[in-house]
Amino acid sequence: MQDKKCCEEERSSYNLDRYMIPIWQGNTVYNESVLPLKGKDGSITVLELAYVADRICEVRSSDLSVLYEEGRDYWLMDGKLCISPDGRIPVMTCTEYYPDIKNENAKNKTGGGGILFVEGGFFHTKQLSVTYTHSDVWGDKIPEAQAELIPKTVQKLKNKEKVRMAFFGDSIYTGCNASGTPFGGDQPPFMPSWFDMVTEKLKKIYGGEIEYVNHSRGGRKSFWVNEAPDELFDGLAADIAWIGYGMNDRETSLDEYSENIKKMMQKIRRRNPDIEFILTSPMLANKEADGYYRLQYRFIEVLNGFKGDGVAVMDVTSVHTRLLKRKAYKDMTGNNINHPNDFLCRMYAQTALQCFMEK
Repeated sequence: MQDKKCCEEERSSYNLDRYMIPIWQGNTVYNESVLPLKGKDGSITVLELAYVADRICEVRSSDLSVLYEEGRDYWLMDGKLCISPDGRIPVMTCTEYYPDIKNENAKNKTGGGGILFVEGGFFHTKQLSVTYTHSDVWGDKIPEAQAELIPKTVQKLKNKEKVRMAFFGDSIYTGCNASGTPFGGDQPPFMPSWFDMVTEKLKKIYGGEIEYVNHSRGGRKSFWVNEAPDELFDGLAADIAWIGYGMNDRETSLDEYSENIKKMMQKIRRRNPDIEFILTSPMLANKEADGYYRLQYRFIEVLNGFKGDGVAVMDVTSVHTRLLKRKAYKDMTGNNINHPNDFLCRMYAQTALQCFMEK
């Protein structure tokens, strides 16, 4: 009854607690994103969800302001979402999604032609937000609870001592493309970056003070450790360092990637021997975008090799891989190439929070 009651509540704005409910738990999924698209023949593609839906609670515009009507705008068929061709829901055309490569908003498509690429909040405005109930289970690897690997940080949280965090990563570590950030258009529902959600949720759970400094920059590869100025680490007063590279390491071998992560940890530990780490594996790049999908799916193997006392691993790769078994890439992307949208940013946040949970 509780899930049904929650499902029937108004969901017209961002809600931290609701957005941080792990997708692998319970039988209700809130505000899952999909992007309606017409095929070459003009028919609207049936939209698969993360689970086989038993009941659609509601379908909204991505900014959550427009509530669509079942039967008029959409219907449920075999657990999937069908968009009415005569309804009010905007649908992207095939030629818009696969533009001529000469288009300024196109990248080379694998196999020829072009595929749409737009930064900012463009894709957010084209997607829908779906809340539904389901009976089936996650049926795949669940992110590990790893509090025992970062015990000093967890104990400080429990003691309500101030916890200081430092972030080192690429554009996804800067907040791309959460709707409430400049990278996501600063538009409704104004969802914060994944690391801000994690920070706020930890504050609510433990009641203490948490502050962070973010040294991440868009476009960086793990090789940046060899160029990073020493003074960046000299005054690093942090209890835990988050490291998140990989999406841009398209031409980096596994050995090189491992060496770069190792160097980064060594640089930080030399200045701060007691610091703990959370290493983040990347989401996957779009296979349809030529040249972007490379070894990102294997970097989790490298990071797991560092897991142990003082080092937790945030496995976003497995979560994204599981979602891609059912959902299309376009349904979870912020730029259609290599950035998450609000929904996938939430997967980052939910996976990150697991690192602080006890088994």
